[in-house]
Amino acid sequence: MPFEQVKVSDTVVVRAGQPIPVDGTIAQGIATIDQHMLTGEAQPVERGVGDPVLATTVVLTGTILIRVEKAGQDTTASEIARILSHLDSHQLSIDAKAVQFGDRAVLPALLMSGAALPLLGANSAVALLRFPLAAPLRMTAPIAMLNYLNVLSRYGILVKDSRSLELLANVDTVVFDKTGTLTLEQPHVAKTHELNGVAPDQVLGFAAMAEQYQSHPIARAILAAAHERGLPLRPIDDAHVKVGFGIEVRENGRLIQVGSARFMAMQGIAMPDAGNAQQQRCAAEGHSLVFAAVDGQIAGAIELHSTVRPEAKQLIQRLHARGLQVHILSGDQEAPTRRLAQELGVEHYSANVLPEDKAAVIEQLQTAGRSVCFVGDGINDAIALKKAHVSVSLRGATTVAIDAAQIVLLQQNLDPFVRLLEIATDLDATQKRSFDIVKGLRVALIGGVLLFSFDIYWSLVVMAAGSIAGLVNASTPMRKHKIAQHPVGTDSTVRTDPSGTI
Repeated sequence: MPFEQVKVSDTVVVRAGQPIPVDGTIAQGIATIDQHMLTGEAQPVERGVGDPVLATTVVLTGTILIRVEKAGQDTTASEIARILSHLDSHQLSIDAKAVQFGDRAVLPALLMSGAALPLLGANSAVALLRFPLAAPLRMTAPIAMLNYLNVLSRYGILVKDSRSLELLANVDTVVFDKTGTLTLEQPHVAKTHELNGVAPDQVLGFAAMAEQYQSHPIARAILAAAHERGLPLRPIDDAHVKVGFGIEVRENGRLIQVGSARFMAMQGIAMPDAGNAQQQRCAAEGHSLVFAAVDGQIAGAIELHSTVRPEAKQLIQRLHARGLQVHILSGDQEAPTRRLAQELGVEHYSANVLPEDKAAVIEQLQTAGRSVCFVGDGINDAIALKKAHVSVSLRGATTVAIDAAQIVLLQQNLDPFVRLLEIATDLDATQKRSFDIVKGLRVALIGGVLLFSFDIYWSLVVMAAGSIAGLVNASTPMRKHKIAQHPVGTDSTVRTDPSGTI
């Protein structure tokens, strides 16, 4: 049935690989759910009967029946979208600045013209009134902006609101979301633990063999680690896998089970004390731990960590070199957030932050006088993206985040971000030169009237010279940034939020 026809107390069936379309409680089944785009948790979570689930999160493994508690416009994700629709933009544009500049010059121009009338005559008095200050700026500023937008598009940067570029030059604080922005969705195998005398490579081999036909992030991480170590993937005898919090296969007469500690307990497999200790440690640090069992006995465990973006550390260093203050906001736990901040050299971070609290942190920084740029990719980042002075998302983010952001990095990584800051600084310098040109020509006209009795025709010459100089200045970005015109990437797909029918 269509989404809009789903009602409270209905039961919705969601299988592996499908998004959850409602907020509710699991009435039957078990599953591993990826909800980092909504809550910011880096690792998938295990959910069973009686546990709450949220719309827009994705079932990685298992099948669950959900008793609907909120549907349609009442879900948490829809509430975030509703908040976004009531947030207003507050930025000024160069056009408004030009008008203000011209307005402030009206009274001095009238006074000078009135003084010149009895002393120098009508021609000189009119000449002092004839030079329009705002007009050259309002003509050349859009041309300069279009040129910079052209340059940015060639660097793989889409600017949806040109006013954000003007504000970006004054930003002194950059706030990053953690999960999906500074880290990748795909975790990596950090360590393999032996628990019953089974070699680590054997443990990893058992897990990879069981997971070889799965496509969720944990399976991909295990398979990637096995490939790096050159471990063979033997075919399984029993292709009928048991999916829940784990997977069960048969190979050469052996029963191999791979999954969480909860899955092992459900299968009646005894967990050694060392395994319980590792599980408690990983839970406290925000890591995932996957156990492998052979013929009903735990063989070992595989520890998975979030993967930091390869470009993240150098990016933070370059931001610090520019004198910017950097913050990390995360819905993830304290331990992994602190560890990431230490690894990247970031002094300011906050963990366990709800979506509305992220926006509150942005507002606190703004109240303290900071000019804030927020970089995020999830539904839980959307309110903060809208609140910040400048907001940036990246290719591969949720549709809500891309819609809320003023600027989108099209290369699906953070490499162009410093280039964006550099070009924003260039734009600011170009705009200041435009004002300086107009001011200088205004002074030249006044001097010409006082010293050489310039008449109205000379004012026209000065105005034409101002327009030419402004156009030359506006073409600065095209001369400075000569980039080959070629597509940034061939895949323009972005991840979208669930919509359609059940």
